Order: sequence, then structure tokens, then C-alpha cells
Amino acid sequence: MNISETRIAKFIRHPYDLLLLLLLGIPLFFTGVRDIHGWGDDYAQYIKEGQNIAAGEAYYRSGYIFNPHNPEYAPPSYPPGFPLLLAPVIKFSGLSIRPMLYLISFMLMIFLLCSYYFYQRHMSRVSAFCLALIGTYCGAVMDLKPHVLADIPLLTFTSLYFLLRIEKPSSGRILLLSLTALMSILIRTQGALLLAAELLLLITTTIRQLKKREFHGKVFLKNPSLIIVASTLISHQLVSLTVFRAPHQPYSFYGNLFSLYDHNAWAMLAYNLNYLVDLLRTLLHYVPEDFFWQALVTIIEYVSFGFAFAGFLFSLRRMPELETYFFLLMCLLIFVLPVHQGARYLLPVLPVYLLYFFRGAKIVMPVLTTNVRSATLLFTILFLMLGYSHVQAFKEPLASHPYNRQDSLAFRYIRENVKDDEIIVFAKPRALNLYTGKRSVNLAWQKTPAQNKQFFDSLEVTYLLKRNALEDEYITQYLAGTAVPSDTIIINDEYVMYRVK
Repeated sequence: MNISETRIAKFIRHPYDLLLLLLLGIPLFFTGVRDIHGWGDDYAQYIKEGQNIAAGEAYYRSGYIFNPHNPEYAPPSYPPGFPLLLAPVIKFSGLSIRPMLYLISFMLMIFLLCSYYFYQRHMSRVSAFCLALIGTYCGAVMDLKPHVLADIPLLTFTSLYFLLRIEKPSSGRILLLSLTALMSILIRTQGALLLAAELLLLITTTIRQLKKREFHGKVFLKNPSLIIVASTLISHQLVSLTVFRAPHQPYSFYGNLFSLYDHNAWAMLAYNLNYLVDLLRTLLHYVPEDFFWQALVTIIEYVSFGFAFAGFLFSLRRMPELETYFFLLMCLLIFVLPVHQGARYLLPVLPVYLLYFFRGAKIVMPVLTTNVRSATLLFTILFLMLGYSHVQAFKEPLASHPYNRQDSLAFRYIRENVKDDEIIVFAKPRALNLYTGKRSVNLAWQKTPAQNKQFFDSLEVTYLLKRNALEDEYITQYLAGTAVPSDTIIINDEYVMYRVK
């Protein structure tokens, strides 16, 4: 009996596992689901690209102008995978945020199921069940839950990839793996690390065969890793050159990022190493409403990190796994990237991190207790109870968002009084473009006012827009270091627009 048949047999014997998982996933559709979105900017670019796809237009076209002097801010366009998922929702619901957050909830439900069946390969049903719940409801995931961002969809597709990947996949499964890898890359460029992990697996497998004198050319050409990598890369090129052709590919954005290493690279790498450890440790963080419980949360974070580190070392001693290579590559990416976006960039390693946590706990727990199953259940219940307090904050009104009356009035004024060929400098240019349709660029806070002015003059910028409490100090500094604006328009109590051309 092969692995697929064994898994089907298990499913038939335990059909209630799926039902129980679905029931415990229902809160996902009520947690962090709102009608509005907080101030930010990434979500606006995803929605704009989804809007374009829904309208049958080139997905990358928007009024957002990339500022090359501020490469850590945002690329000219995002990969089309997540906008493609958003497009049907936008087609039927417009710019309504709630349906988009339901899509995020659905993706997280799929992650819950994928992680459970993935963990079943490595542990008992009870442990797999507990680990899947911990991963789905941990703080790193819940904090991203109320946002229309690509991070949870990428987590879902990488976990699906881990579930589908077995040692000797059939041709049909290889096709599914290639499509899953392609979608991961289209959602976020980080998804390409799945292919890099496959290449490392291929290289180590080939070296081992060469040492044993078991290498054969025909067998090498039929290696699943080689086929997956080749077919995914070819598919990605075809898609990028036809359906989702864009003048700026996201890979060039990473090249701009590394220009930030011009000064003090060693200090940045040292910082990144500590930053990486903190990110791994806080994957299981919570911020309980009652500060009394924060000490317990901190203990859980450090103990979990210790177990995960022990499990990682144990995994290195075994025959290399795809998940281990992926984990190492993701950690390397965080170590070398000169930008810091919190747990978002590291989120795809969560299923692997929890697997290491289980392996480390399996080594230590028998020393502490003979009833490992009860200890596992108690830990999971305690963890989720602390998490319940954490997510209660989602019920609080958002402190800052672009859905106030003053914002709506300002956006309407801009739509009616700013010409389509005029450019506005604003702290959140992509959000401004989404809500007004006008061209916008942001200010490079790394540069002097004179350097910014030179760039803005080359674009023939017309206005600077300032909103209270929204990074407006940069515009204040810019105005203080350059010429006095020719006109000042007080739109309302929150918005002031300065004409500079």
C-alpha cells in the first residue's frame, strides 16, 4: 500500500477529524473581520491590482509612482497571485473590506486542515490536532488576520506544498506541486525559496548517489525535485511574459533593497541575527488583555523556542528534509535582508518551526512527565486561553483609518479638484491612489529635503498632502528645508494640501 492509499485509509477511519477541525475553524470567520481597514499601504496596492484584474486591465497599472530613493518602502508593483485571489471578491463586492477578510479567513481554514494532515505524518492524531490549532491561532497569525495582505495566503500555499510533497510523488502529484509552487511565487517572491529548497534536496541526493556509485543519468532526469523546479520556472516565465506581463518584476526590487548595505553592513548583519532570533521566539507570542498573564506568555515563548532549537538540531542529524532546507533558506533571507517587517516575512516557516517544537518537546517531555498526551492537551488549552484574551483587542475601534468623515471629504475634494496628470506627495501614496484615482508618490525619509526636491522637480510634482498624525513630520521637515509653497489649501481639520508647482 502506498502513502496516498494509507492516508485515504486513515481518513476513512477518522472522518470526524475533518468535522472537528472545521468546527474549531469557525471562529476564524468572526475574528478580526471588519468593514474598514487600518491605515497602511500594502493592502491598497493589492486591492488596486485586484481591481485591475477584475476589470480585465493590466494588473500592475496604478497611479502609485515608485521612489527609487526609498527602496525599503514598496516596489512598483506586487506579484499578481494575491490580487488574482482578490479579483472575484472585488468583482462582486467592490472595495468592501469585509468580504476580502472572509477570503483571508477561508485561506486560514485551509491552512488549519493542511497543517493537521501534514503533522499526521510525524506524530499522533492528538499531537497533530493540537499543533495545527496552535499554529492557526498563534499571535503571529492572528495579528495579520485583520489585514488584506498576502502573508496568510502564502502561508496556506506553502503548507499545502509541504502536505503534497512526499518522497516519490506520482506524475499527477508533481503537477499539483508545480502549480502550488507557482502560486506561492505569484503570491510573494519569497515562494521561490520552495524551489531553492528543492534544488538543495536534489544536490544532496545526487552527491549521496555519487558517493555510493548509484548515480544514473536517466534516474536524475526523472528526479521529482528537478521536474518540479524546471516545470515551475518555465510556467512562471510563460505567465510573466503573457498574462501577467509587467515592466518591473519584483526580483529587481530586492536588488534595490541591497543598496541599503552601502554603509555599515557588518552592524546590520549583527542586528539581523538578533532580529531573527526574536522573530522566531515571538511566532507564538500573545499580548493578553490582563498584564498579569504576560509573564506566563513570555515563559511559553522562551520554552517553545528552546524546544524548537533542540528539534532543529535533532532534524539536522537526520537525512535532510525539504522542510529543513526551506527553514534554513527563510532564516538566511531574514538574516541578509536590510529591511524589517516583523513576523510577516518569516511566517511561511511557522509549520516547520512547530514541527521542530514538537520534536524538541518529544525529547524533553518524557523526563518531566509520563503522561505526554495530557500534557500536550493542557498546554494547547492554556495557550488558546491566553490567545482568546489577545484577540479581544480586535473588538476595539481602530485608532486610525482612512474611513473617517474627514478622510472621505478630503478624498472627494482631491478627486474633484486635482487633475489626472498632477502628482501628489503623500505618506501613503498607494492608499491615496486607491481612494482618489490620482497619481501619488512618497517622500524618501533617508534623503535630505534638497535631494527629495530634486527628484520631485524631475517628476514635476504639483502638491504635498499632509494628514495629521500620519508621518506628517517628514513633509514638515521638507517644507522647512525647501522653498515656501505657492499656495496652501486647508481641506479640513485633518488635511492640508500645499501647492508647490
